[in-house]
Amino acid sequence: MSTETKRPYDVRDTEELLSMESDNYPQDSGVWSILHHGDTVSIHAPSGGGWVDIPVEQFNEMVDWYMRPQPVEAQK
Repeated sequence: MSTETKRPYDVRDTEELLSMESDNYPQDSGVWSILHHGDTVSIHAPSGGGWVDIPVEQFNEMVDWYMRPQPVEAQK
């Protein structure tokens, strides 16, 4: 028996989001965390320090940039 998997990055609608094991990580209010709302992603500061909502498409663009290898200049 195989278990289907999907990355939160690939979720495109509420039905897919509700089928996920979790919509947030980590589940610890003492550290920075992320919550996937379906059409937005929110980044939460530790211990109730506020949050920012980002449209999921723009958040994914930032993640793509962050994960893409980039050339570096040789150290002199």
